[in-house]
Amino acid sequence: MNVFFDIYQFDSPGFLLLLLLIPLFIFYYLKAQKKSIYNFNLPSASQITYKGAGWKIFIKKSIPYLQLLSLGLMIFALARPVEVSKEEEIKAEGIDIFLIMDVSKSMLAKDFDPNRIEASKQVAIDFIDNRPFDRMGLAVFA
Repeated sequence: MNVFFDIYQFDSPGFLLLLLLIPLFIFYYLKAQKKSIYNFNLPSASQITYKGAGWKIFIKKSIPYLQLLSLGLMIFALARPVEVSKEEEIKAEGIDIFLIMDVSKSMLAKDFDPNRIEASKQVAIDFIDNRPFDRMGLAVFA
């Protein structure tokens, strides 16, 4: 949890107080459910269950939970979380390096595996990866 607050902050943290309303909604929902248990229900065709209704019942029962989840996410969005970027000063010296590569047909010779141009590309990639603070340039010719 502490890692979250090191990376993110809220532009409008006052809206997070609205999250305290969610337990009230849960209490209200449970109270309404208790009342409906004692109601007298007349039989109807909608009370008849059949084998294919399992997923429909599951979706119908999960609607209040999805509503609370969406309310919580909307409140979280109102608080406007933003990523904090920390400026870090790196003391390092670099040099300017310019790579020049030949891409002519003679570089397709198979004396290196798989050919000269692929071998020179790999050497250039390895060279650039080991020079994090240097500025690089590339020129190709044929």
